[in-house]
Amino acid sequence: MEGNMLEKNKKTSFDPSEWTSHRQLRKRVNEMKENSLGRIKVTTLGTSFQGREIYAARVGTGKKVLLLTSEMDGKQKFGTEVLLSLLDALSTDRSGKNEALLEQLTIVAVPKLNPDGSELVQKQNEISWEEITEIYPQLKGTDPCWYYKGNGLELNRDFHADFNYEPRAEDLPGDSSEFGLMLTNEARIIRDLYVSLLAEFDEVEAYVDLRQMGGNFSPVNYINGTDQLVTIALNYPSLGKDGNERYAKDWPKLDQDKSRRYAMAAVKGVMENADAELRKGLAQFYHPIDQDMPGLFGSALALHGSASVLIEIPGQQPDYPKDEKLLELMDYALWGIIQNMADGTVDDLDGNEYYSLPKYW
Repeated sequence: MEGNMLEKNKKTSFDPSEWTSHRQLRKRVNEMKENSLGRIKVTTLGTSFQGREIYAARVGTGKKVLLLTSEMDGKQKFGTEVLLSLLDALSTDRSGKNEALLEQLTIVAVPKLNPDGSELVQKQNEISWEEITEIYPQLKGTDPCWYYKGNGLELNRDFHADFNYEPRAEDLPGDSSEFGLMLTNEARIIRDLYVSLLAEFDEVEAYVDLRQMGGNFSPVNYINGTDQLVTIALNYPSLGKDGNERYAKDWPKLDQDKSRRYAMAAVKGVMENADAELRKGLAQFYHPIDQDMPGLFGSALALHGSASVLIEIPGQQPDYPKDEKLLELMDYALWGIIQNMADGTVDDLDGNEYYSLPKYW
């Protein structure tokens, strides 16, 4: 991996022109819609707190639904580039193989879920606690929730599996072992999209979030006991040990093995397409077996029966530049899920093989 973003401690000046801005996203999705001859449907789901549109692009007519998101954290820009490339490929490929795939699947992609954070190149969105309590007056006089950081909310902590939940003062400040408070426009927008898909299809088969390592996790990680850099890591929902009694009564659809099977479909995509050096860096994402974090969007959807997978590559913006090899890896993993989902082979995979993937913790 010499000469790319995985070089230890590599820092660069941030170049916005490398990445798709919100304004460019608006143009891209509408051009795709026009050029796809009806294949891609683009809708505006709503707006962020600062008024930026959040778009969904839909392609395919199949009964199996795959929901995709990127840039839930505004510092993680790789996923948006991968989703736009995917949508372009799906909408322009007229081959029989692609036609068959789109007959099996309905793919709904939400690129740049956190447009305010993206424009500021920061993890959280941009909103003060005072502004939050103006929106939710029942919270006035409270201290901020635990995932309010500096000048905004960490979006991927804000979800609740009860889709009728409204914020309550008694749930503050909370912690990572509890559901989120559904305070952000973004969380409510993506929840409403999921609910609408449930109403239309009865179930959402799978959800994939495209992310990058950072925060508490170094952008440079090594496979345990080796000098092999991690190039891509996969995760299933952090909801404690299988059979967690906390969820058994209210969330009987939770199927962690299903999520692991989908993670293994991503592994297949990498192992069958990536070059040997990149394959060596495939790993499990940091996942203590008893870690329980229901406020993540993937966790909330898993409780409703959707397979849920995180695809993570190293490094975040603004410190690390675009790396085509890592974009390619994320793309291979995503296509592995899409192809194995379309032909049904994902159901034949062994979810327990996930545990054989190397760790870096």
